[in-house]
Amino acid sequence: MVGSLWGTLSDAHHASLVSNGRRYDFYDTPEDVWGVVSGGVNFFNPAAQTAVFANVDYTFADQTQGVGVKAGMRYNW
Repeated sequence: MVGSLWGTLSDAHHASLVSNGRRYDFYDTPEDVWGVVSGGVNFFNPAAQTAVFANVDYTFADQTQGVGVKAGMRYNW
């Protein structure tokens, strides 16, 4: 299990895109502070050269909540 605490060092984010002479502006004001808690497992069999893994992340802040899941299999040759 791993925990992280993150923070922004600047205020709002801004990006512009120009396509066919038309300009598109994008703005984002991220959370000031947010955290992530992660947990995962790895199962491996050296004789078969394989490993299976799964990871779950939970992100939280004042106005943000989210869950991310990753799973997969590795094969070494």
